[in-house]
Amino acid sequence: HRRGGLAMATVAACAGFDWRSGVTSFEEHALRQLMKGIVALSERRELVYVHLRVDSCDPVERLCAMERIDQLVLKPLTEWLPNHGPWRLLTAIDDRTTGSVPYVAIGTGLPQQPVAHLDAPSLESSPLAFDEGRALFAWFTAQ
Repeated sequence: HRRGGLAMATVAACAGFDWRSGVTSFEEHALRQLMKGIVALSERRELVYVHLRVDSCDPVERLCAMERIDQLVLKPLTEWLPNHGPWRLLTAIDDRTTGSVPYVAIGTGLPQQPVAHLDAPSLESSPLAFDEGRALFAWFTAQ
């Protein structure tokens, strides 16, 4: 959405970040290009923030998009980043229908807290549950 992108660009500018519009398609070519851009930025920046939004209300389409993101962006990043010094990767899904934001945080210096099941009760009982994104980000950057 144009208004949402403008708001994020403004937030990025206030925080001192560069802003580039991201992919509008979750097709393989677009995600591979995104991955190349993330790698290029990671070589020059200490922090890279990537916000991907899946707007579809179709659960199958949403799942397919998330699986493509996982296979074409997240998995390659977890293979590339460890070879380039200390690193961290935070992936969060803001579904807005469940009221919770499941996330995965991995990388240098982070505690290992495996979750056996990705269901609401397991996520809620985790010692690493946060009421808001600000608290999650503070934990992620302070470790």
